Amino acid sequence: MVPANAEIVSATITVFVDDVLFASSVPTLIDLVRYPLSGLRSSDYDSPPLGNVVGKTFFTSADIGFDVTFDVTPLMQEAQLRGFSDFQVRLLLDFSGAIGLVRIEDLPNVAISAPLLSVEYR
Repeated sequence: MVPANAEIVSATITVFVDDVLFASSVPTLIDLVRYPLSGLRSSDYDSPPLGNVVGKTFFTSADIGFDVTFDVTPLMQEAQLRGFSDFQVRLLLDFSGAIGLVRIEDLPNVAISAPLLSVEYR
C-alpha cells in the first residue's frame, strides 16, 4: 500500500501477453477507472475515463508469450490525488483506425502470471 502522503516517483504495470490477434500491432489506451469491487456491471464497459490522464502503449505479435511492462505513473498519481484506496485501470483498443485483440493472462489464483503493479515512492 502506498501511503497517502507519499510522492509517487514511478509506477508500472506488467502483464503477460497470451496472444495478439487480427493485427501485428495493437494500439492500446490505458485509463483510470473506478469499478465496484463486487464485480463489473454491463454499464462499466462504456464508462468514461476518470479525468483526462490517459496512457498509451502498443502490443505487438513479438510480445506473445512474454511479460510487457508499461508506464502508469500519471494514472497512479491521479488515483492518489483523488484519494482512491485501490488502483484500477482499463486497457482499451485505440479505435483511431486500428483493429486488433490482445489477450492477457489473468487467471484466478495464479500469481506467477497475473498483472503486477510496481510503484516507487518516497
